[in-house]
Parts: sequence; C-alpha cells; structure tokens
Amino acid sequence: MTTLLLLLGISVPGQDAKELKPIATAKSDSRDGRLEPFEVKRHGVVIRSAEELAGLTSKAKSATDAAVQKEMEAELAKLLKVESIDWKKQMVIAVISERFESLTTDGKTLTATYIPYKEPVALAVPPTPKVMVLIDRFEGEVKFVQKDAKKE
Repeated sequence: MTTLLLLLGISVPGQDAKELKPIATAKSDSRDGRLEPFEVKRHGVVIRSAEELAGLTSKAKSATDAAVQKEMEAELAKLLKVESIDWKKQMVIAVISERFESLTTDGKTLTATYIPYKEPVALAVPPTPKVMVLIDRFEGEVKFVQKDAKKE
C-alpha cells in the first residue's frame, strides 16, 4: 500500500526526508490579506479540500455547497494557471510572505520554511506579499517556519 501511495505522489508518514517541489505558484502584492478571493493567514494556511478552499472566501457560509466549491476550485486553478486541482493527490499551502524558502518532509511533518514579510513603518497600508503553492498531497502535520526563526 505504501508503494502505491508513493507512486500517486501521496506522502506517507515514516518515509525518508525529502524536498517537495511546487507544482504551481501564485503570488500577489495586494494591500489586504487576500490572494484574489482567498484569505491568506500570516502564519500560513493548509487547504486539502474544496470545502476548506471555499471556507477561505467571502462565501465561507456556503462552503458545503457543491456549486460554490466548484466555482472556487475554478478560481484557484485559474490563479495557479493549472487545468484543475485533484484534491486526492494535491493540496495547497499559502502564507503572507515573499516566497517559500523550502518545503521538506520527514514523512511525519511537512515543514514549509518561508521568508517573513517585514512590515514597513508607514502611515499608509503598504502592499502585502502573499504566496500560494500547489504541491503533492501530504497527510501529516504542516508546520510553517519563518526563515529567521529556523535553527540550523
């Protein structure tokens, strides 16, 4: 079974550490905490289903509605410039950040190391960088680690 899951690109707890490569990436510098219709959290967000995706939008109260899920999946696919999202094999992670420095897993935990956004001291609301990546699905815990806070 483990071999089958690995062939499908699904990470299995207990396997050797490895680097995950993004399938697709989307970025934005809007002045709010959104990447298009999707809310992005400062300390990261993990999306493993269409319902979770819809829950990060202004239509969160209708997140269980299949039509809303389909609409939000289409928005996400367009944003990531892919045909579709296969939630059985893929997931999305996002954070308010310039970029992800690395995505590594030891089989139990996916560590998403990112470059933190440093807010300038200003009176106006500055553009806020956000990054979202489509990656192979990982069933374990996802930890978002700021590069500055990571201990080598």
